[in-house]
Amino acid sequence: MYTLHCDAMFIDNECRNILSEKPLCDDIKYGTKVFSLSNKKEFLKYLNEIRQSASEEHIKAVEEVYGPNCAKPYWGIFKQEL
Repeated sequence: MYTLHCDAMFIDNECRNILSEKPLCDDIKYGTKVFSLSNKKEFLKYLNEIRQSASEEHIKAVEEVYGPNCAKPYWGIFKQEL
């Protein structure tokens, strides 16, 4: 059997709210940080912490795999459509 691990997820507000409701949040111990538009400042802080903790060697390897613009933010994720 395989175990998958996810450090963080960015999901819609409704699903994040459901995961935050008691008793569900007390019963599920998934250890994954959950973000949505309702806590996007925390999400950006989380991403900045990851970037600041990465070594230059790591950043170069990521750019090698994903290209030189991989660190350019995709702000469209924060736009809410009506």
